[in-house]
Amino acid sequence: MEAATASRAPTALPMWVHVLHFCVSVVLLVVASALSYLRAGRRTPNSVGFFHPHTSDGGGGERVLWCAVREVMRANPSATCVVYSGDGVAASVLATRARERFGVILPRAFDVVALRRRALADPGLYPCFTMAFQALGSAILVAEAMHAFRPAVFFDTVGHAFGYPVARVAGCRVAAYVHYPTVSSDMIKRVKARRVVYNNAESTAKSSARTWAKTLYYRALARVYGACGRCAAVVMCNSSWTEAHVRALWGGTASASATATATPRVVYPPVDVSALEKLPIEGRGVSRRRAGAEGGAEGGAEGAAEGGTEGNAEIEEAKEEEEEDGKYVVSVGQFRPEKDHALQLRAWARVKARENEARRDAGETDGPEWKLKIVGGCRGKDDERRVATLRALAAELGLKTSVEFHVDVSYEDVVRHLRGAVAGLHAMLDEHFGICVVEYQAAGAVAIAHDSAGPKMDIVVPSAPREDAVGFLATTETEFADAIVEVMTMRADAREAIAARARARSSKFSEAAFASGLRDAFVPLVYLTRRDDEMEASRREGSPAPSPRKFEKASSYPGGSTDHHHSRSSYSTPRKPPRPSSPQTDALNLTPDRGRDGYQSSPGMPPRSPSSASASPSALERERVARLRAEVELMELKLANAQKAASPRKYRLTPITPRKSRSSSNSPRSSPHSPKVRSAPFGAASDSPERRPQSS
Repeated sequence: MEAATASRAPTALPMWVHVLHFCVSVVLLVVASALSYLRAGRRTPNSVGFFHPHTSDGGGGERVLWCAVREVMRANPSATCVVYSGDGVAASVLATRARERFGVILPRAFDVVALRRRALADPGLYPCFTMAFQALGSAILVAEAMHAFRPAVFFDTVGHAFGYPVARVAGCRVAAYVHYPTVSSDMIKRVKARRVVYNNAESTAKSSARTWAKTLYYRALARVYGACGRCAAVVMCNSSWTEAHVRALWGGTASASATATATPRVVYPPVDVSALEKLPIEGRGVSRRRAGAEGGAEGGAEGAAEGGTEGNAEIEEAKEEEEEDGKYVVSVGQFRPEKDHALQLRAWARVKARENEARRDAGETDGPEWKLKIVGGCRGKDDERRVATLRALAAELGLKTSVEFHVDVSYEDVVRHLRGAVAGLHAMLDEHFGICVVEYQAAGAVAIAHDSAGPKMDIVVPSAPREDAVGFLATTETEFADAIVEVMTMRADAREAIAARARARSSKFSEAAFASGLRDAFVPLVYLTRRDDEMEASRREGSPAPSPRKFEKASSYPGGSTDHHHSRSSYSTPRKPPRPSSPQTDALNLTPDRGRDGYQSSPGMPPRSPSSASASPSALERERVARLRAEVELMELKLANAQKAASPRKYRLTPITPRKSRSSSNSPRSSPHSPKVRSAPFGAASDSPERRPQSS
């Protein structure tokens, strides 16, 4: 009896089961708390949130931000636009800075959402494992942004891809403008090759164990970075080099999978080439100091003799001319370590050594000397200390009188320095694009850039020594010095010919080109977010979900066949409600009142009649509309598949009877009581080519 009772007694569970149960419970609790935190606020329909924690910097990223805000406001006038900023300033102050520094005038007001934990994403806070901790900090920063304001579209203009899953969990569509991949294959190759660069210290490069560990660390981080980047619905890259690395890390092949990321596309950043193209190309590299000073002195003497004040004014003008004109080379860029201003100073020291030697050989003891003007902005105390270090290096190299530092100057001052520059330097390795290089070209200064990444692949194309070159590329101090000396000693007409060709190429990177590329990429996303808003409103009101709709392949787009009743290429997917006309959709060419050619009629005008063939748009415009509609259909198809996987009961496929081949006349026809075969899920291989799913 006691043995039977003992055999029926429950046995104790192993300790690992209790530990696993506790860990799973903690994870579920954390996930539930995170979801509750992220979805605390109500999702704001028809809204766009621009994520840019450092909005007060004066670099190219901030120009992209404000130009993107301006274009979204123009394309969707009724949208609510907010900027996530950690600078702690009002929206009016940011709008004023955008107008003064970049010449960007916003059409209307916007709101600012303060980010109080911006320091978590700053690299200076983490002395070791900087990229991993910075990634975690950026994800926390995005969570704070979602808790404060949950938009329909989360537009990241910085490149914090590790926060994209947080925005997706919060219910936002993610758009990304990638300036620079956080981890790239080039970085991994340099670490593996044990090269000493700005992100690989000498102590690490000399140790094989540290090199192996850092390579493994970079590879793991690259995998996580790619997984997070696939959460973006729209991906724009600022150069061909960035696009190639993002495509390799994030993927981008369009498929039927609902988790496939959008194909990255190149949208060059906006450069104010229209204002810089007005600067003259001729007359550079000629010093007018003596003529200006003598003319000003004569005018001053005559004015003093006449007792007037015109002479003093002419003296002041002569001084300004003396400062603006002359023989100098300019370098524009923020004072960051990767800009490698030290390389520019060492190359300039070689140039000055050659210049002094040429003066001694020619017997010249007096005359204006060439100067290097370094123009840039400081983001904080670290950049200010870096400027002090560069000043000390210039004094050590004997360049104190030939190098000028212009820190935190206005955009007007930058244009003034570009006005008379003979050449422009840019020495950053793997510069993702290089806005300042395009500014050199538009302003008429011969560009001398690093032979890598954006300048090599997109901007300085072709480069010297080709006859049709638009600039020079260099890598080492000697190569930079050789290029500078060649530009300085070049004949004026040859230098002006290079500058003219470079100016013609700079129009490819204008603000108008950026606006066109941004709208083409953003149209499908606006379309889908409007559909999400309608579905969420219908769920909130308790109305039934939108009825299914047939989606056809490319033959159903404008210009294709319209008879799809017996087509095997149609799918069953949820349908969106009818498209209501609104100001923002009118501006985006998304309203349904189209003519037979698929082209949008003007706002306020009736649809085109079929007889108005003479007023039809060009073939290029019809192709553009067809391509945008094709992208919209593909993105809606991915959304429908994701909804099927999330709620199989709601979108259950009805079993169908396999169709018999008509070639066999003796085979009996299928009856309603025949056994039914469940169809394969969407995207799976089917045994019979005639079998296709039907909507319930």
